[in-house]
Amino acid sequence: MHRKTIRLLVLTIILSTLSTIASAEELYFVDAHSSVGEDVASLGTVLQRMDENNVNITILEARGKRESKSVRNFGESYAERIVPALRVHTGAYQKNTPKYYKQLNKRSDSGRWRALGEVVMYRAWKGSVGNEVIVYPDDERVKAAVKVARENGWPVIAHIEFSSMSGSKRERFKQGLKELLSANPDVAVVMIHMGQLRAKEARELFSQHPNLYLMTSRSDTLSGEFNTKQNWINMFIGKKLRDDWKALINDYPDRFVFALDMDLAERWLKSHYHNKIELWRSGLSDLPSSVANAVAHGNAERLWKLTPKSATK
Repeated sequence: MHRKTIRLLVLTIILSTLSTIASAEELYFVDAHSSVGEDVASLGTVLQRMDENNVNITILEARGKRESKSVRNFGESYAERIVPALRVHTGAYQKNTPKYYKQLNKRSDSGRWRALGEVVMYRAWKGSVGNEVIVYPDDERVKAAVKVARENGWPVIAHIEFSSMSGSKRERFKQGLKELLSANPDVAVVMIHMGQLRAKEARELFSQHPNLYLMTSRSDTLSGEFNTKQNWINMFIGKKLRDDWKALINDYPDRFVFALDMDLAERWLKSHYHNKIELWRSGLSDLPSSVANAVAHGNAERLWKLTPKSATK
């Protein structure tokens, strides 16, 4: 083979490789909800995982025995990357004591928080990880959190596990969610873990409530890796999105918010974090570029008023 031809062939291969790398790097992520407890030795682990996987911003909440102020201070030190979320689900919240309302208002008034943590309404029993929680959407605790969200222009992250309920309890929560959405049209309500809703049910709610959003956490083939007995939904077949979910995302591209919901130390491990990101990168690759970017980062940037990555360069 002629030397010139060989050089041209090598150059073509190099350019093709660089083009492939550049395309892969175009899609970055915003993790709209993760938490970190005392079992994660260093908060620096969060930034390390983000840097390794092209995650630009994480909205981060304290969990377990980790003090909320440590996450708040971490967010202030890395303001362009970490958004500290005000913790709602505390012991005082579960017991519905006056301390909950006092802490919620005092901390939100400080101006040092940039998001609201998840508002747990129904959580199924999770053994040593967490007890069952039942707080109906019309409860005063929820109303207080929604008020704080409205005053600060924050979305409400609503935690309701619909697939873990049945009968009258499920119907009461579903009706309560609808009433919450209708009564607060100016507040974005983002259902963490997709609300454990099926695609058909999500489509119906989307058509009725323009302020409803779904968060992608615990909704893939890796969701049961550490807790297989929970009723998480699975939006994937292999490494691709299921047709019903892909169709719904295409029809409502502005309603889906990417989130990892890393919490326990094992979820913050390098391999698990990377596998999650790569799975979603694969799933989103079948969507139009504008839709994939909206889900991966655009919708979170809009809802939480975050600076896009391109604007920070």
